[in-house]
Amino acid sequence: MLVHTKVWLNSLWPRGIRSWTDLQAEFLKKFFLTHRTNSLKRQISNFSAKENDKFYECWERYMEAINACPHHGFDTWLLVSYFYDGMSSSMKQLLETMCGGDFMSKNPEEAMDFLSYVAEVSRGWDEPNAREVGRMNSQPNASNAKVGMYTLNEDTDTKAKFAVMARRLEELEVKRI
Repeated sequence: MLVHTKVWLNSLWPRGIRSWTDLQAEFLKKFFLTHRTNSLKRQISNFSAKENDKFYECWERYMEAINACPHHGFDTWLLVSYFYDGMSSSMKQLLETMCGGDFMSKNPEEAMDFLSYVAEVSRGWDEPNAREVGRMNSQPNASNAKVGMYTLNEDTDTKAKFAVMARRLEELEVKRI
């Protein structure tokens, strides 16, 4: 695409583009046809979490959709709303727990920053620590488990509460400085 873009840019009439806005409009007209733009905008507005998505995976997919269509024209509050509406109920519960139950009362920029923060923090939750590895090795596997007995993984709610406490501790340390 880079070669095609250079050829296109060099083929423009001299002095035909007078501003950055003119260049942007011509570029979008040439390389983002209406049906492609509409398809990309639908990916953003109809976003939904996949069944086994982790929070950070879901957030990364959403940000990729936004970045694929930089001229989407959606306001920040609408982007937050689309993502929130597309999250699973367990993700919403995690988000509200980490936020102290007032996520939707944040202003749009704070909400986007908070979503990025939660995605960053949740990325580390998949890495087992030494104690968990020992427990996993000592637990019976599915074939040895008793019939009718469920083996549960780590509790997401506990992780969220821990992350909230860590964030509040960081805030207290910042205030003290």
